[in-house]
Amino acid sequence: MFSPKRWGLRLVSLMLCLVCVAGFVRPATAAPEERPAQTLTTIVRKSAYSSAAPIGQMTDGTEVNVLDSRGNYYKVDCYDMTGFIAKSQILHTEDGKYYVNCDASSAETKVFTYTDRAEAMTLRHGLLNLAKEQLGEPYVYGSIGPYGFDCSGLMYYLYAQHGIELHRTASQQLQDGIVVAKEGLQVGDLIFFRESWEYYPASHVGIYAGNNKIIHAGQRGIVYADLDSDYFYDYYLCARRVIYTDIARVVQPTLDTQNLIARTGISGRTTR
Repeated sequence: MFSPKRWGLRLVSLMLCLVCVAGFVRPATAAPEERPAQTLTTIVRKSAYSSAAPIGQMTDGTEVNVLDSRGNYYKVDCYDMTGFIAKSQILHTEDGKYYVNCDASSAETKVFTYTDRAEAMTLRHGLLNLAKEQLGEPYVYGSIGPYGFDCSGLMYYLYAQHGIELHRTASQQLQDGIVVAKEGLQVGDLIFFRESWEYYPASHVGIYAGNNKIIHAGQRGIVYADLDSDYFYDYYLCARRVIYTDIARVVQPTLDTQNLIARTGISGRTTR
């Protein structure tokens, strides 16, 4: 016989069971997106030869301004950096723009490892604090310290104390990091200068200290300098970022070249 009271109790029991099950069965949550640990870069060279000295690196997808075509290389300009990139490393899109498109198998391609964001902040502050500790030390040609430095020797010393080995001279240190814009400088970036009569790719280097200032080894020893003062404004060459995080890509005019190829059907790298 049908009993409203009995069916009411059964309905309540069923609802309680459903609530219990719902408490244990939760919708799957998406795993946090993995941040890339590395990026590909292409070598920027001083002249249009595979044997020419490297003077920088540009990340895959970076837009460049092509100035000229010389043999197997393009002369490009990007973030105040003028140099030569192999044509096999460049993608020319249908709208007339040029982008770095690294061929992983090419000798012109390097693998650049990102620095963890928290570690990057610690490193930058450590570099700046150590640089401040050297203020007042004398300029000593050819010295990497700790009691006197030349300009590149100071950079070498600061980074070495934080476990990062740079090349020794200012011109060689151009190849140690990613090309970055003057407008986006961060503490710890290397800032390069070159007098108009200088033969070598760079003649001076300092470390960015924030607020448009650098710390460098000059004739008066280790001092601060303002990037808008005469010498440093007139002979500013370019900047390099050795401590590079994946978030840096967000503020650079880059292109996902693989997605572009898939979307447009462009499959080859350009020759002019």
